Order: sequence, then C-alpha cells, then structure tokens
Amino acid sequence: MDPQPTAIPDDDAHSILVTHSGKSHTFTLPTTSTLSDLRLRIQSTFSISPEYQKLTAPKLGLLKDDDLPITALPSPPKKILLIGSSNAAIQDIQLANSPAAAGLRKFGGTGPIKPAKPVRSLPTSPTLSDRKPTFGN
Repeated sequence: MDPQPTAIPDDDAHSILVTHSGKSHTFTLPTTSTLSDLRLRIQSTFSISPEYQKLTAPKLGLLKDDDLPITALPSPPKKILLIGSSNAAIQDIQLANSPAAAGLRKFGGTGPIKPAKPVRSLPTSPTLSDRKPTFGN
C-alpha cells in the first residue's frame, strides 16, 4: 500500500502568500516551520536558489534571519514579496559577462555589440580659389 500524505490540521498550519513578478503562490506550512523551510519551498516552485532570494514582509521589511519562525510573520493574510532571479537567468548574465564573451564583442563576434561600419565620405566642396564669381565682370 502506498502511504498517504500526511495532512496538516488547519490549526497547525499557516498559509503564506508569496508574490514574484506578478505571479502569486500560496504555501501551507506547519507552525513549527522557519523561514528556511519556506525558502526551500520557494526554490522548488519558482526555481530561485535560497541565496538569491530576497523576501520582504509588511511591517518587518527585509527578512534576513532564516531561523525566524513563520509564526512571527504579520497576522493573516501572511503576504511576502519575493525578489530574485532564477538560476537560468543568473547563468545567462554570468556567461554574458565572462572574459570569453567580452572578447567576442571586442573583435566583432556574435555578441550584442555590432562592429562599427566605415562612414561613406561625401565629396568635398571646391576651395574658394576654384570658384567662379557669380557677379558680372
């Protein structure tokens, strides 16, 4: 027999609404959970590593202490704003800033900076001595 997932009784659980880039997700955690547990859940849902997560809550501001119990968050509804970039986005930025990518851009590679093209030169105007006078002789 497959074991049934253990349900958390309503009085032993806290719902936390986390918003990131306009997307909201509700996490239900036991009252004994800490901010570290929430960060791990956020990682599995939003693909953002805990070291790249910045969590802010109303009245508390930036949440830095991972040992903070979730019961210390403001009273329901518990809302948290998540600021952070996914691991894939961070790897793209690191790759774009690598020395190899800088060399490609510098020498006309396929980087985001296009190589300069020479400017077409315009014909020069005749000097004053070469001009014919426009008034009568």
